[in-house]
Amino acid sequence: TGVVLTDVIPAYTSYVANSSTIDGSPLSDVGGNCPFAEGYTIPSLPANTSVTFEFRVSISPDAPDQAVITNTLSILWNSLTITKVATALVNAPLITITKNVSPTTGVLPGTVLTYSMTFTNVGHSDATAIEIIDSIPADTTYVPGSYTSSGGGTFTFQHAPSGIFDSSDALPVTAIKYSITPLLPGASVTFTFQVTVK
Repeated sequence: TGVVLTDVIPAYTSYVANSSTIDGSPLSDVGGNCPFAEGYTIPSLPANTSVTFEFRVSISPDAPDQAVITNTLSILWNSLTITKVATALVNAPLITITKNVSPTTGVLPGTVLTYSMTFTNVGHSDATAIEIIDSIPADTTYVPGSYTSSGGGTFTFQHAPSGIFDSSDALPVTAIKYSITPLLPGASVTFTFQVTVK
């Protein structure tokens, strides 16, 4: 008698309200929280019987790729504590970005600079709704029609600071937005554009 179950909500997760059950029967939350988190007492557990309790959590969007979500259950009975652990591995996207410019020396007014940005999904699931915004550097002018992409996607252009983005790359251009979805694990995309030094 008097078996106490304690199951704390793991890091990188949040409890799904009203998802707790005992042997399939709903169990009320306590103050909006999982009833097992602070300790739940089973008044009686006859010999050769069992009880099944469940609750659900949702994984945080901020959970890093390959994070291990560890759920620890503690069972207290007659001063005896039994601990059981269950783990789950997060497969999430993880984007790395590199940026280069050419040339890097001997730049004079009228020189055309080519900027290139490569982003790679080094994570373990698809990256979706990727948007990269790159502002046109001061003392340069964007070269219309100079944008390229190695992997599809769409380009839109801003024509004034804090302005909206549209599909026209007519001057003036103050920033470029590149959008792509999805980017599969291990995949890379490079986009480029050019500016002229004033």
